[in-house]
Amino acid sequence: ALGQPALLTRDDAALRNVGFAAQLAGPAGVVGLESLLLTLDQTSFKGSLSYTLDSGAQKIRLAGDAIDVDRYLPPAAAEEKPTAAAKSPAGERYSKTPLFPVDTLKTLTVDADLALASLKASGLTLEQLQLLVIAKAGLINVKQVSGKLYQGGFSNSAIIDARKTPVKLDIKKQVNDIQLGVMLMDLANIDRFTGRFSMQSDYQAQGNSVYEIVHSLNGNLNLGLKQGRLKGVNLGDTLCRGILQVKGQQPPVESAQTYTEFSNLNATAKITDGVLVNKDLKAALVGIVLLGDGQVDLPAEALNYGMEL
Repeated sequence: ALGQPALLTRDDAALRNVGFAAQLAGPAGVVGLESLLLTLDQTSFKGSLSYTLDSGAQKIRLAGDAIDVDRYLPPAAAEEKPTAAAKSPAGERYSKTPLFPVDTLKTLTVDADLALASLKASGLTLEQLQLLVIAKAGLINVKQVSGKLYQGGFSNSAIIDARKTPVKLDIKKQVNDIQLGVMLMDLANIDRFTGRFSMQSDYQAQGNSVYEIVHSLNGNLNLGLKQGRLKGVNLGDTLCRGILQVKGQQPPVESAQTYTEFSNLNATAKITDGVLVNKDLKAALVGIVLLGDGQVDLPAEALNYGMEL
């Protein structure tokens, strides 16, 4: 009807049912949409929107049921193949292209509360999603980004302060008891690793490019993995056989178990100007304790890490 080419989607049945209904309401100077109903195929959103004419303030309240965004992606043949990221003329490893529209952020006034019962994206299924954002005059407070994910959950928050130069970022992340095995199968069809993953972290950085953020990244990280299993290799058996061979002794018959189990894995790390330092990695394997320490230098893309039994 608009004279534009039809949108190509992976699912031919997508974009067949689009609807909008609302009641226009609100006090003087405010355009409000109450009893709002948005429909996109089998997905429905309900809520309200309002826009204050003189200040540009926006208030958004929307709650949706379920959506599979993979259906709306271009067909695989129509997607552009990823190309290797080119380094800058100076040979820098990270882009210096601005990430945030700072001038726009300084004029933004938004109070948003968004919820979604279920979301499928890149094969992953997320549930009970919640997003709370308050933005005013360059201070964007992402108060909550949370949801349920593979028998676990996550709860993140962030503050982006664009009121002054450079832009400052403060990010907190928490992940609890996510089943890695099921998630990896859905994401990449990989059936090599299982376990319950948890992580708590907080980061601070400044700047308006990947280069500036990586070089100014500071923070702390605490991660753990329980009931882990690595399929395809019996690390304990391999190590014991190797030690006996070094000693000139005949190793026993190779174990029939082709996996490595560990009851617990824990590590903490401190990040200073993009360099992550870990000194206390500990993995409890069957009959073996594996220790590790070292550092990951993000600005230099360098790894210096050692492990011992």
